[in-house]
Amino acid sequence: MVFERLKSALTGQPPGPHNQLKAALGPIRAVSEPLFERAVRFVQDGSGPEVLLALDAGHAPDLDRLLIEPGRVTSWTPWLADSLTKRLQQVGISGDPRTAVVGPRAELYRNTAIGQPQFLRFGYLLAAVGAGPNRRVDGVPAWLTALLNDLATLTERSALPHLQWPPERFADLLRHDGCPEADIPATVFLAFCQQEKVWGSQTVRPHELPGIDNYLLGFGQLIPPGAVARLTADARTAIAERAKANPAVGHALAPMLAQLAVDKAKGVRVAAIAGLAVLPDELQATVLRQVLRTTPASVAAELIEYLSRTAAGGALLDEAVAAGAKLGAAVAKANARREALGPAEPQNLFVPAFTPYPDELDEERAVAELRRFVDAQLARSGGGEHAWQIKRARELGQVTDRDLWQIVQAAAGRQAPPKALEVPVVTRRGPIAAPWARACRRWIRGISINTE
Repeated sequence: MVFERLKSALTGQPPGPHNQLKAALGPIRAVSEPLFERAVRFVQDGSGPEVLLALDAGHAPDLDRLLIEPGRVTSWTPWLADSLTKRLQQVGISGDPRTAVVGPRAELYRNTAIGQPQFLRFGYLLAAVGAGPNRRVDGVPAWLTALLNDLATLTERSALPHLQWPPERFADLLRHDGCPEADIPATVFLAFCQQEKVWGSQTVRPHELPGIDNYLLGFGQLIPPGAVARLTADARTAIAERAKANPAVGHALAPMLAQLAVDKAKGVRVAAIAGLAVLPDELQATVLRQVLRTTPASVAAELIEYLSRTAAGGALLDEAVAAGAKLGAAVAKANARREALGPAEPQNLFVPAFTPYPDELDEERAVAELRRFVDAQLARSGGGEHAWQIKRARELGQVTDRDLWQIVQAAAGRQAPPKALEVPVVTRRGPIAAPWARACRRWIRGISINTE
């Protein structure tokens, strides 16, 4: 490359193409050597632009695959058929095509010796291959989308902090292409923020490239709020979420957030209102005042609900209705709901006097309750035909008041329960094998708790 520069200085002719440019376009050799030479010359100095038609016509299918779908955001790097891999090997490109083909392009983007005009024409070339770029937006040049897509998908996540491709550099490329200065901020914004449905977290997407927030801080106020309508719903939602995460960006995009707050997609509206909520009240009122006057009620429900929560928001809604906004019924409904949910009048609560339960056990009442319990069990078991019922009735009939007094004394902890009283307890579901003393202790506790 040094020799080429010296030769250019002596002859006055522009230096020859950089070796990394040749390596990045090397897969074109597998289609045609003359086509490769023409493509390199076009990117280098702009000569022979008709090569773009040749790339877009007869050689598109194979070339698109040989270059591993350049300029497209995909969920994964496509595999290459064996026949195409062999063609690459014949022109000196060996190894896994997923690295051998895209690696030189990734190196090209990191090369500071390649000028902006060359990268502009490189974008034109990428857009001409195959079906062209995806993630398209009306008004954004295909070459810009292709270049952004290619740069993002070829960049490792670990390399993002070191990437030297801020949005300002793409703005400069637009100037080289003759884009009107007033259109550049919106064009860069749309090119970066449009989203394509892809899966997997490994692939870097253009809206994840560094420097977008800084660009919006400097140029966000120059972007027409209506431009955001050209993006997909996912992209519009992501912009609102970006504004919420960085209130400074939200301040620059406040008019756009106001537009998104009445978007046709509910998810976008909810995200935009959340982004507006972190902005000062005065700024919210400024950007929402005109929006409220022209918005139909069908897309304003979430915004009306949000504004009706505060007195300032309610006053803004009343002002819009007074100015002719067709939101009267919706605002009246929201105001009624706010008044219904407002603070209630204080009321005196009547608390009845509390009578604590006695700490001491009423032993006589406990014995009487146990007797009623035993008699009830005896009545339930008496007359049964099953052997266990007959046995149970006989055991219950043998329980005396003295036995019950002993149980009460045992429950109070004054003596051990008599072993002769260890018999099953009969419940509505049948006999349960448990010592009488334990069952009666629980019963006595119930009596003490319910003592009036």
